[in-house]
Amino acid sequence: MKRIRIRYLIILDFLVYCAAVLGVTEWHRPDLLADGRASGFLFKFAPLLIAWLAANYIVGCYEWRKLRTLAEGVRVSLYSLLAQGILGTVYFYLWEPDLGLRPKTLLAGIIGVSQLLCLAWHRAFYHFASDRFFFQRIGAVCGPQERSALRREAAANPHLVFSVVDAVPGSFDVLVVDPVWLETHWQENAALLRAALLFGLPIWPLDEFVEHWFGKILPRHAASPSWIAQFVLPRVQGAYLKWRRILDLAVGGFLFAVGAPLMGAVALCLWAADGRPILYSQPRLGRLGREFRLWKFRTMRVGADAKGAFTSHDPADSRVTSLGRWLRRLRLDELPQLWNVLRGEMSLIGPRPEWMQEVEILERALPSYHLRHLVRPGITGWAQVCYRATNNAHESAEKLLYDLYYLKNVSLSLDISVLLKTSKRIFLDDFSPSFLGAEAPAEVASVDADSRQEFGALVGRG
Repeated sequence: MKRIRIRYLIILDFLVYCAAVLGVTEWHRPDLLADGRASGFLFKFAPLLIAWLAANYIVGCYEWRKLRTLAEGVRVSLYSLLAQGILGTVYFYLWEPDLGLRPKTLLAGIIGVSQLLCLAWHRAFYHFASDRFFFQRIGAVCGPQERSALRREAAANPHLVFSVVDAVPGSFDVLVVDPVWLETHWQENAALLRAALLFGLPIWPLDEFVEHWFGKILPRHAASPSWIAQFVLPRVQGAYLKWRRILDLAVGGFLFAVGAPLMGAVALCLWAADGRPILYSQPRLGRLGREFRLWKFRTMRVGADAKGAFTSHDPADSRVTSLGRWLRRLRLDELPQLWNVLRGEMSLIGPRPEWMQEVEILERALPSYHLRHLVRPGITGWAQVCYRATNNAHESAEKLLYDLYYLKNVSLSLDISVLLKTSKRIFLDDFSPSFLGAEAPAEVASVDADSRQEFGALVGRG
């Protein structure tokens, strides 16, 4: 089945490349395809297209687990884009096939269009053919608590097309192993591991499996200083987060300029419908614990935050104005935060900044919550596109697992993935079943000093 899957992908990629060559050439230089010369022109490109397919195979474009996640798809597409640029330059500028041109703009257009088309159709192939090509039976070598958690996640996310079965030889396609569990249960699982190796079945560590399929870390890692020192601290001190500030200024400045008329129109509508104040600000905690004021268009009645932290809200919340409900639905209330980005208080992408009153509670309850403040908070973020709006500290503890995943894996490809997912999030209600996925935890009316032990157990489970 794997060979059939790769064969389909390679053949269709080649057809996409041919279509990109002919389409971009027809748009940019139609004279090159005149008088029935299209087939001959395409034949000149054939060696280069075959080299591109080989580069795709090398960088992992045809590995099924990299097709599943958008971030991995973007990452391998960036590698493929770089390889195609190098191969195209060598082919046309060193070898110089007899095409009668040196296609600078033409080549760039073909590469760009083909990459976008391939990324889009790879994603479509996964979603529409996943039942036939991607369904996996997962054998779990781990404790009963972790096995039950995996089964709950599989049931709550049927689009992930896998089921968790008992780890019996011949009953599974992929073996997921918890190294911690295996330390004390090696003897009874040694034969199972040997059988998986004998039949060439994939073996995944539990933490890698959870991160890849669910986009979050294992709860026990959130309370592990050694894990944090190994995976989080080096990443947040890397070069990418330092030069990303340039991207924030460039993209944020462009969006602020382009969105100024829209923000002016929203301000006029708010003034006409609900009066003043038009803007609402609230103290939030930023990078390295620095306090700043976050700006938004006002969507609630004046004094609505007097109820305090973790006040339950839902789409029918009476504190939200009629116009404010639409602004929230379309995410237009967040536009003034572009000013926070330009001031350096926020980034376009990062953990969402929380209200100071909530931060004080969460930092007492969750020992690793302060790690979110190692990077600038963002207008959108990984936890925002993968989880939901939180109503209480229990949900914030779950959301922290997504934020720590982001800190561990922060990169350009992951940020691009967040931006693409954010565009989808605009069309989803925070509380709709299509966005919630798993059943929400029970509501927590209040959080007191005794909650530290409860939340510590929640993060340290497993």
